[in-house]
Amino acid sequence: MRKRIDFYCPHCKEKKRITINDEYTKKDIESLLDRSIFKIKCNKCNNETILDYNFLLKTDNYIISYGESKDVDRITNTFDDFKEKVLIYEDNLNDILIELTKQKLNHDLNKEYEFRYDGMNDKQLMFYSIDSKEEYAINKELYDYYKNKYKIEVVKNIEINSNNFVKYIK
Repeated sequence: MRKRIDFYCPHCKEKKRITINDEYTKKDIESLLDRSIFKIKCNKCNNETILDYNFLLKTDNYIISYGESKDVDRITNTFDDFKEKVLIYEDNLNDILIELTKQKLNHDLNKEYEFRYDGMNDKQLMFYSIDSKEEYAINKELYDYYKNKYKIEVVKNIEINSNNFVKYIK
């Protein structure tokens, strides 16, 4: 749904009436992930700002909220979490198993990094470390092994992260 709000330029404080969406679809994913859809340019000082606000991404297969919401598959509270969930769901993966895979990656590296899922190819799942700024690949066979070994409880309207994912694995 589109709505009109007042926006104040953080640089010059100029007031501008803008229209934002609080619901997006699959066709908007690229613009959401590169954040171009959130860019606002001030007419007075030409300063460009990225506006942060709550919204839903609704596709045929999943619904992800950025900010609190109900009747969604996943809730995210930061843009990085949102981006990661979209990449996971677009690759038809399970975010709970991705968290388990990140845990294994930390174990193998003997580190406590915060990893983000960053896509996959035919044989590997790609991650990057927020802490070390390095990229890591893990064989997709490990994810497939987890998928076959564990039963995952289907849960909605929650945020899945490294602190709570394990309680949904059986």
